[in-house]
Amino acid sequence: MRKRAIVVNTSRGPVVDGSALVDALNSGHLASAALDVFEQEPPAVDSPLRKHPRLIISDHMAWYSEDSQMELQRKAALQASTVCTGRLPEAIANPEVLELLGRTSEWTPNHLTRWQRLRGAKLAQGS
Repeated sequence: MRKRAIVVNTSRGPVVDGSALVDALNSGHLASAALDVFEQEPPAVDSPLRKHPRLIISDHMAWYSEDSQMELQRKAALQASTVCTGRLPEAIANPEVLELLGRTSEWTPNHLTRWQRLRGAKLAQGS
């Protein structure tokens, strides 16, 4: 990354290594940063992310707008309707249940499910 760059992460917490970010800010390699998501949600009370003078953090709320709220409600209703008609939803937080139902061949994981599995594996490893 270019020296004096500004990092903004509103996508997924694991995209940015928090301790590496603090090191880069302290060394001056990064000018500043803004985070709305974290490796650990919420960051620990004593996390250096919470008090760095060149880091802005928000409580996982950067997604919010009136339009995004309406879209979220529309998508939730659509997925509920999908399940109520016997079809499988786009994203499944616990895909192992499909094996119990004998429906694994009907479903292909999407990018969100792959991220959830990666996050789950990291949590299981204690990282």
